[in-house]
Amino acid sequence: MSQHTDTSENGFEKLIEKALVGSTIEERKALGIGMTEEAADAQQPEVDKFYWGLPKDFHKREAVDNRRLWSFLEATQADLLAEWQGRGDMRERIEKEIKRKIETVGTLEVLRKGLEVDNLQGAKRLRLFYPRPSLADSDASQILYGMNQFSVTRQATYSKSRPGNELDMVIYVNGLPIFTFELKNPWTGQTAKYDAIKQYREHRDPRDPMLMFGRCLAHFALDKDEIYFCTRLTGKSSFFMPFNQGLPNGQGAGNPVNPNGHKTSYLWERILRKDVIADLITNFAMMDYGEAKKKQAVPHILRNAKKLIFPRYHQLDVVNRLLDEVGTKGVGGQYLIQHSAGSGKTNSISWLAFKLIKAT
Repeated sequence: MSQHTDTSENGFEKLIEKALVGSTIEERKALGIGMTEEAADAQQPEVDKFYWGLPKDFHKREAVDNRRLWSFLEATQADLLAEWQGRGDMRERIEKEIKRKIETVGTLEVLRKGLEVDNLQGAKRLRLFYPRPSLADSDASQILYGMNQFSVTRQATYSKSRPGNELDMVIYVNGLPIFTFELKNPWTGQTAKYDAIKQYREHRDPRDPMLMFGRCLAHFALDKDEIYFCTRLTGKSSFFMPFNQGLPNGQGAGNPVNPNGHKTSYLWERILRKDVIADLITNFAMMDYGEAKKKQAVPHILRNAKKLIFPRYHQLDVVNRLLDEVGTKGVGGQYLIQHSAGSGKTNSISWLAFKLIKAT
């Protein structure tokens, strides 16, 4: 069915999976491609597409998709794996260290700085993510970036304490979860603003490794009209912020009518793209340790983190639009940017300054 006629929650899932992967579970099944290990291993996604994931590949204790993790490591760093010297089984040792490190400093730090384990230290540490290179970077950097494995899993089982619990969708980078999604269908009286957020607050245990603070960058609640996100699940007190575009000319909150589909289609059409996700990991998402307020440095570990900062849609939009302007017209232009109170002006300015410095 088209996105105009299939208004079910399952139809919503299919629409997003189709945009990210290029096919859906249902379409692959019709072609005789089942949700099997053999089919998962045989995938060769197009350059701009994701892998599809098997729910059973998610190891709940370590909170990683083992198939994608080891596929990435063996494809990019087989030489380092061959040099590993340690006690016990190599895979178990590395997975255990990934878990320990993420629970200490968070996924963001591990993606950015890699993993030291046993004799794989310093320049020989394992890379868990290759950042998007600039046009001036080497061909080798371009190739390695292209070897990152972005994947999406539908109906992802994740909970140790409640084995039947499922998240509608999870996005992974090289086997590490970064975004979770709960989808709702207003046609059946359920909305993101109430039902999806309520589900996260009341039926998703933040003690599960997948949902612990610092594991994922954001948890999204969405329907065909609106999107909200949270970076730290704390039960009923979980705080969700809008990830909506706003109406044209400052007319109000929400999203404008989309003549070509759902109002929220910008999420999977423009945001959940490999280059954008890589940019979010490298240049936008960040931990706030409260150092500016205290005027005192503290160790950068999760225990000291006050919050994980993730951009709202309007912040991403203003930074990227200004960068595009500078890229085409050069420096020296003057711009009026309207922001309301509490809209995150300071962070928007900081992100813009940071990216302008990197662009020079």
